[in-house]
Amino acid sequence: MKKLMVLGATAAQIPFIQKAHELDCYVIVIDYNNEAPAIEYADEYIECSLLDTEKLTTICEGVMPDGITCGACDVGVRTAAVVCKKVNLPFMDEETANNVKDKFSMIETFRKNGVEHPEYMLVNKNEKDNKQKKNTEKRFYPGDREVYVPGG
Repeated sequence: MKKLMVLGATAAQIPFIQKAHELDCYVIVIDYNNEAPAIEYADEYIECSLLDTEKLTTICEGVMPDGITCGACDVGVRTAAVVCKKVNLPFMDEETANNVKDKFSMIETFRKNGVEHPEYMLVNKNEKDNKQKKNTEKRFYPGDREVYVPGG
């Protein structure tokens, strides 16, 4: 049976864990929250912050999973890249992981490589009168961040 380490145990991870079980994988979830909802769906739970790459590397060396993933958890993308490299497991490189996690970098990478993408701009949230905000419309999206889109 293959061992799969899943970084993050939020509710969004539950279908991912269920599918891994269908594929006959032993699933180990990692999360700092020992009450995270996906824990009860896993075969094993280890409490650890997803930002602690050193501790996660040590855990991996002991558990020896066949693979590490972050499923639906953005927080674990960079961590998975760093840990997988250290323990010689396949995953995207750290630069790609950073581009996945940082949406501005992701869109910039799309632009540089001719991939279609929505209009975008970087707005400094600390500037009260940011010139880029002129002619934009403020919108709010889940996660409660202000987003400014062209055409306001």
